[in-house]
Amino acid sequence: MTDFDKPLCRRNSGSYKWDFAEKTFGAPGLLPFWVADMDLPCPEELVEALIQRAKHPVYGYTLRTKDHFNSLCRWFKKMHSWKIEPQWCVHSPSLITALSVCVEEFSKEGEGIIIQPPVYRPFYEVVELNKRKLLKNDLVRGEDGVYRPDLENLEKLCRDGAKIFILCSPHNPVGRVWSEEELLGMSKICFENGVLILSDEIHCDLVFNGFKHIPLASISKEHSMNSVNLVSPAKTFNVAGLQESAVIAENTALRDRISRRIYSLGLHVSNVFGSLVFEKVYSSSDHWYKEMMSYLSENRRVVTDFFNGEFTGTFVMPPEATYLAWVDFSQTGFSAERLDDLLIKKAKVALDPGGKFGDNCDKFKRINFACPRKKLRKALERIEKAISN
Repeated sequence: MTDFDKPLCRRNSGSYKWDFAEKTFGAPGLLPFWVADMDLPCPEELVEALIQRAKHPVYGYTLRTKDHFNSLCRWFKKMHSWKIEPQWCVHSPSLITALSVCVEEFSKEGEGIIIQPPVYRPFYEVVELNKRKLLKNDLVRGEDGVYRPDLENLEKLCRDGAKIFILCSPHNPVGRVWSEEELLGMSKICFENGVLILSDEIHCDLVFNGFKHIPLASISKEHSMNSVNLVSPAKTFNVAGLQESAVIAENTALRDRISRRIYSLGLHVSNVFGSLVFEKVYSSSDHWYKEMMSYLSENRRVVTDFFNGEFTGTFVMPPEATYLAWVDFSQTGFSAERLDDLLIKKAKVALDPGGKFGDNCDKFKRINFACPRKKLRKALERIEKAISN
């Protein structure tokens, strides 16, 4: 049984979350809850496999084995009832790499690409840095705090000439698991207007009880042929630093173009350790995965009870998926600047600022609760003390 309560020291390990926090937030000694990786140990069998491979003194060019994508196919069939064929899969170092490749391949400079804020910051960057036109279809937040897609505006943007729609499913940072009805609505609009969907499903395994992730391409053949699904073990198994992901496209014409572009950029060769990890975790980490999800589920309860309980002025919709909570501090009465000052300088915690995800979100914070519970409770106590006193 994995001990997720055991603290792991990540300082001075090259950790982006821990070692870059002071430079990013301008204060020393912060407890970091911003970057979306876990402060929890990877599966023990994976660690042992990496140790054994590292003992071999040659780390040359590496071929992916026959079971590389087979392991992914088995995992998705078991977890999400989606039957994927190995030949539909293309290697990519990361999802953002794959997104950028698809943006370049399936649109031209100046053409419109739709995203749904508040959303993962690199979605903005992959559009703007590739000199495409950023089109925002802002999610609509209901009185219940739940975010939903604006289908009417999505249809307008598609009819006005958008080329690509980047879907985040499950959604980061608001934690939604899109319903089949919502997915059908978005997909139908794009299909009817010739807009290609790039579906980032990196958080698809991190779904809590009572919710079910539906891979976009699994809805129907029609929708599968008009979409590209992007997946990775990075979030599920905490292996983001090993840079291994997959592009899944049933449409041969789309897949061939992606594959050629990946090859032309020299991105087709796997990292010797990344390839091993990809195959290993999808093949033999079921037990660890169940333990990890149980631990995250309790952390989710702790976060939700804190911000929606006696601590007044804050609200969080319990995330349906991901280990990220999207916290609304707007009712605390503090300005965005004062809120930052209290959290960073007084509470000494580093939370992702809401403004990086969307407009009018400067009083929101994203908190990563994938960490030992003692660390999480310590941060929440600091936040309560800083804001209440």
